[in-house]
Amino acid sequence: MTAPPPVSVGLPVRNGMPYLPESLAALRRQSFADFELVVCDNASTDDTAEVVHEFARDDPRIRYVRVDVDAGAGANFNRCVAETSGELFSWAASDDRFRPSYLERALGALSESNEFAMCTPSVAFVDENGAVTGGVTQPRDLSSSDVGIRLRAYLDRRSWYMVYGLVRRQALLGTCLFRPRYGPDVVLVWELLLRGRITTLDEPLLEYRRYAVKRAADVWRGLQAGSTGPPPSWPHVGLYRDLVGSCARPDLDRGASLAGRRALKRWAVSTPFRDLVVDDLRDELRRPGTSGLRKASYLGAAGLLRPRRALRNARRAMSLRFLRGEEPA
Repeated sequence: MTAPPPVSVGLPVRNGMPYLPESLAALRRQSFADFELVVCDNASTDDTAEVVHEFARDDPRIRYVRVDVDAGAGANFNRCVAETSGELFSWAASDDRFRPSYLERALGALSESNEFAMCTPSVAFVDENGAVTGGVTQPRDLSSSDVGIRLRAYLDRRSWYMVYGLVRRQALLGTCLFRPRYGPDVVLVWELLLRGRITTLDEPLLEYRRYAVKRAADVWRGLQAGSTGPPPSWPHVGLYRDLVGSCARPDLDRGASLAGRRALKRWAVSTPFRDLVVDDLRDELRRPGTSGLRKASYLGAAGLLRPRRALRNARRAMSLRFLRGEEPA
């Protein structure tokens, strides 16, 4: 029996066209070639299956797995882990692209110390046509040996793109993986940081596509079985509760648990978190059936938390109503 390759890549997909061929081609171009690629198809109704089979005919590293009933993106992400066996694992998105040296550079960084649970690269943002529109580097303090420092560095981000890093399977299986909740990737990386260090690469080796289907409400629906249902109320408040809950897991070291709670208390009064709550308030204002009194209270709360952001959201909402030809409320 042959040994499994050292690296596994799991690509969860549902209706991956038109970007899936780009993602698969980018993986085939990796300078580190000793990996398996398992594509987990969550009941696609487009040409996803045909495209993957075409790539697999020319590349024995690629394997296709399908379910015929939409189980939700969260379950599909977890299926990728279950269907692979490499000591190191990475998810790949069907609409993003890894640059050719991603696996090689990440593997090299992890080999420097067994204390690193994960290696995550910097990110280049691309638009629908693949043109680079910006980027973000990962905070170096994620690799700190002080659990409090790395947790604070993680929470200070306005957005998170770490989950597509290369992670040790043993560390990954110590998390709750993807749950059908808002921000499961955020909680997963938080749980990794509670237990270990994450090394980062300054080079932008992940091209992350930003476009309409990655709006929070659409991502939430995709996580659910059947990809239906309205987004939850107060999603970032729910995310905060989930992060607190991760600090209470019985298998967690007491020192890490206390550090996590302290970091979250600090985050609760920080500008990044207040921004997220103001975004929640904005979404609640748009929710059908919200009474005038409740809208007024939400506007007041948003103004107290972040006056400039609240004003910017209000102007944006007014502009959208004007473009749609609606009368002012």
